[in-house]
Amino acid sequence: MLTLILGACAAPAWCEPPQRGWSALVISGGGVPSSNAVAHEKNVRFVEDTLQRRGIAAGRIRSLVASGTRTVPEVAYRKPIEGERWELYALDRLFGDGNADLEYRPARLGKGAGRANRDGVLTGLRASLKGLTEGASLLVYVTDHGGGGEPYGDDNYMVLWRNEKLTAGEYRQAVNDHHKRGRVVSVMAQCFSGAFSSSMYGPETRTLAAPDRCGFFATTSDRVSAGCTPELSEADYDDYTTRFFAALGGRRRTGEPAEAADYDGDGSVSYAEAHAYALGASETLDVPVRTSEVFLEEAGVPQVKQWKAALAAASAPDRAAWMRIAARLRLAEEGDPAAAIANGLAKVRADLDALRDRLDGFADRGAELEDGLRARLLERWPMLGSPFHPRFAATMEREGEAIRSFLQADAGFRAWDRLLREEGDAWARRHELEVDEAWWLRASRLHAHLLRAAAVKPDSEIGRGLTRLQACENSAPD
Repeated sequence: MLTLILGACAAPAWCEPPQRGWSALVISGGGVPSSNAVAHEKNVRFVEDTLQRRGIAAGRIRSLVASGTRTVPEVAYRKPIEGERWELYALDRLFGDGNADLEYRPARLGKGAGRANRDGVLTGLRASLKGLTEGASLLVYVTDHGGGGEPYGDDNYMVLWRNEKLTAGEYRQAVNDHHKRGRVVSVMAQCFSGAFSSSMYGPETRTLAAPDRCGFFATTSDRVSAGCTPELSEADYDDYTTRFFAALGGRRRTGEPAEAADYDGDGSVSYAEAHAYALGASETLDVPVRTSEVFLEEAGVPQVKQWKAALAAASAPDRAAWMRIAARLRLAEEGDPAAAIANGLAKVRADLDALRDRLDGFADRGAELEDGLRARLLERWPMLGSPFHPRFAATMEREGEAIRSFLQADAGFRAWDRLLREEGDAWARRHELEVDEAWWLRASRLHAHLLRAAAVKPDSEIGRGLTRLQACENSAPD
């Protein structure tokens, strides 16, 4: 197994001579405590456990998590406020930041975890890459928030501790500067993560790097992803990390056996097979992508017209993903599904546009009701507007029952409460439609990719590049 050499080798586990095999760098930046949801921490532990199950020794897995300490109360989890204090939810909505039901605790980190700020990530990445030898492989996994939203933009970024940023362009540069040998596989779950697929390229734009690199991403470069939740129950998690690593390790977060994902029957689940499983199983707004898909798209490879032949020529994981997507969308088995996909996507987007207009109306009416309610509350309890006022805590302790009675008797509050319930139902419907839109987008993208792949000549420059990427994607941490 390969070791990662960090700086002056403060940790003995990272000072062994480089060896062949797999190693991993796990990154969870978090930003600040209120956005450092417990799901990120649980992702780190789930990924560590999965990789160890696949044969990567604990000493070959380096995790960088938030502050890197066990003392800072930096992990946010949801703890509902007791029912008799329901007025706190209302006051938080009116005067706070919406985080009144969040609690915080120190991170529960594995041995040797480091800090996931910008310097820590760049240092860990540099050391991991420099430690690679020929035949060795590094997995870089990121669970985090992301920003940007530009189509494959270099300025899209992952959010690191203390809200520091590392852009897709900077990640690619760091990899280019220090990756000289071995293979690098990136698996990233943050919003807009598809932009980090550019790490497959060398210093010259759109030219594949000399060492093998590939990656899998929870969503495209211009879309948000699922999974950043402060909820504690992992049984309810459904996101790219959950599906990908359950398939890779053969075990769900909760310990039960996962659905089989060895689509080619070779006895081992590859990264490509784990991605295919996530693509065809996750009921979320994620639209997962991989480097080979982006490579053909950005190279402008035309799509062939023979859908049946393209599907027959597809890899076993791609065919498995397609069959699950087609079943979910009830696509006909015969004929090219292009028209059905276009119609399905157009319909769900029209429904979403109409619902967004309705939600805008809720927001306008809600703002009007909230303004009036805030004014009436502040007229009687002016300290509510400033939680740092020295009399604020005493006011809440002494006047809690009076505030509840005031709200119950206020006609504006009752109207606002009804509006919030209706708005909540509309948001739930919006989520359902966004998940449906994601399924149509997955169908559209996979359909286009298979038609492009069928057009590639194996002995062409594009063909040789595609073969390299697919070999990297089909690797496995064994």
